[in-house]
Amino acid sequence: MMDIRYHVATLVALFLALGLGVLIGSTIVGSDVLVEQQRKMIAQLETQFDKMRQEEEELSVRARDLATLVGHYENFGQAVLPPLVRGSLAGYQLAVVVTGGQQLPPGLLNTLTLAGVKVNTTTVVLPGMGLEDATLAAGAKEYFGTGEQATVEQLRGMMAVAMARVITGAEAEADRQFLEDSGLVEFNGDFRLPVQGVLVLGGAADAGADFSASLDAPLVQALLGAKKRVYGVESSRVAISYMAGYQKLGITTVDDVDLSPGQLALVLAMQGQSGSFGIKETAKKFMPELPAGLVGAA
Repeated sequence: MMDIRYHVATLVALFLALGLGVLIGSTIVGSDVLVEQQRKMIAQLETQFDKMRQEEEELSVRARDLATLVGHYENFGQAVLPPLVRGSLAGYQLAVVVTGGQQLPPGLLNTLTLAGVKVNTTTVVLPGMGLEDATLAAGAKEYFGTGEQATVEQLRGMMAVAMARVITGAEAEADRQFLEDSGLVEFNGDFRLPVQGVLVLGGAADAGADFSASLDAPLVQALLGAKKRVYGVESSRVAISYMAGYQKLGITTVDDVDLSPGQLALVLAMQGQSGSFGIKETAKKFMPELPAGLVGAA
């Protein structure tokens, strides 16, 4: 769509330039041949412009039709999802971490609940993690005892490790208090409860909220070091994807957890099928294999 608009704008610019050329040519050169050539060129450009405008309108209609079709498929997926996942992860205790400022898809929590997952805690990274406030950065340096030489990226990595200590219940009340009081992280739930896995929801709306290298990476590494299974996920539509970075860390990823296929893929992955699932270029497979008899049982 954008390419067509670009070309249309180019044609309009050429049209105006040629129109000006006609005036200049007829005044200065006085050549009927030159004027006639320019008129033909303008006529050709007008024809191309009309054709492109028609194509753009047709593409817009096609895009609306496809969006409607995708909506129908998603409705179908949500209808058949419950019997496929119900009770399949009964008793699974999970911690959820949101790192890139995205919202947890409501359908995701519903699917996990249907599967029998208990979300013990939620941890949300706040915009202050950008550490643009000099006072905040100074406080972090003092807390971690780094001295003035520490970079923002290094401080963020230390905060990631502190977050991991809180999430895994490693007697980290001081870390929790510092991160909360500084407006860096919001913690909810009982962090004394054990968790079997950690769901990290990434993806950012813009580069200013992308801390995947300095926060997510050390966080995942610390969680893996604590012997927790980590799943890196994001919605199907994010401006900046974290999937490639997560996959370098060797964790299972699902890049479309806002959609029913992605939610089913996550549930199957949590049952033991590792891999990179979803609809983006970074995915290696659409979804895990359906266990034998699953559809029939549903």
